[in-house]
Amino acid sequence: MKRTRSIRRMIYVDQEAQGRRRINLTRKLIVALLTSLSFAFIVSIPSVSDMEGFRVYMIVFLLFGTPPIFLIGIPSSILLDKWLAPVLKKNKVYFMGIHVIAYAMVGFLGTYLYLFALNIGKVIEVREVLFMTLYGIIAAVLFFFIDIGIKVLVQARNANNEQR
Repeated sequence: MKRTRSIRRMIYVDQEAQGRRRINLTRKLIVALLTSLSFAFIVSIPSVSDMEGFRVYMIVFLLFGTPPIFLIGIPSSILLDKWLAPVLKKNKVYFMGIHVIAYAMVGFLGTYLYLFALNIGKVIEVREVLFMTLYGIIAAVLFFFIDIGIKVLVQARNANNEQR
């Protein structure tokens, strides 16, 4: 595959077994949207005893959780898919394990960078934001599982369409 520095290079990923495979950016946007909604719902569950508190937490987590999921989650997901593509050939257990660890690391670092940006460059100690990075790890791993789920659904739909 010829090296170019265009958006097309970012959209297409070279895969040996499948030739040229297109990364569906629309799918990544849908995954980010579903991740934002499900993340806000999941982390708001502890306040479910008070319905008003649940709604407030849901709105707060949507407001503060959606931008990093879109701004950090989509590009890092594309990069991780590209870098970790050879792992898919070895074993599904390795695939899941390595991807979950990689997404968790990106969630930790992404949350730390996002909080650093929100604090306008002030130095933040890790122990101050350790609890918040747990939310980032949850969101990143959730992004991965939703991405895999949608990818499987799309492949099943395409296989069903080819049989017709």
